[in-house]
Amino acid sequence: ITNELLDEAEARAIANGRQIDVMNDLAEPLPVIVISEMLGVPAEDRGRFRRWSYDLARALDPLFEREILDNADRAVLELKEYFRPLVQERREHPGDDLISSLVQAEDEGDRLSEEELYAFCILLLGAGSETTTNLIGNGLLALMQQPEQLDRLRDDPSLHESAIEELLRFDCPVQVTSRVAMEEMEIGGQAIKAGDFLILSLAGANRDPAQFSNPDRLDVGREENRHVSLS
Repeated sequence: ITNELLDEAEARAIANGRQIDVMNDLAEPLPVIVISEMLGVPAEDRGRFRRWSYDLARALDPLFEREILDNADRAVLELKEYFRPLVQERREHPGDDLISSLVQAEDEGDRLSEEELYAFCILLLGAGSETTTNLIGNGLLALMQQPEQLDRLRDDPSLHESAIEELLRFDCPVQVTSRVAMEEMEIGGQAIKAGDFLILSLAGANRDPAQFSNPDRLDVGREENRHVSLS
């Protein structure tokens, strides 16, 4: 899929006399296509999924206008209506896609409810596409800004796994997250009460000098990379 997108982007760039736009030509469509294929969504509906994904992703930013939230709410409702007949069809005629697996999955006799199925599919589309899009964009930018690391990765492709982990750490796709404290605790001398709403900086944790040596340095061969980008 990546090769196809890059070939198409190159052809358009040559025809229009411009450079490839990494975000529009690769980073945004790639995860939507992959997730659509995983769910068993027909190829002709990918355009709608890309729009829904965009509307969901914008609502993940810490600050946004009411219109963005309204668009995200509408996307959720439209996705539920889209998945409703698809889930029913997979119940009657299961395939090898993820929705079929979820419909048939059981945990000690319990199955996912309709609402749980919709919630999972919508979360996968929203969170899965936005994080991958950001990783591609942030990662390529970091490598272009530090060409010695890009050359190192090109010269030694075996570093690709550690490089991905390092790019996740260096400029993580999601900068902050939130949690609600379930019980009283103390962190770094700060008293936290049960029920407190906490904003956590994943980006800050990934630059913690107590955890990472030279945390502000990009190192595609970094070992023991216990980042929290996927937390």
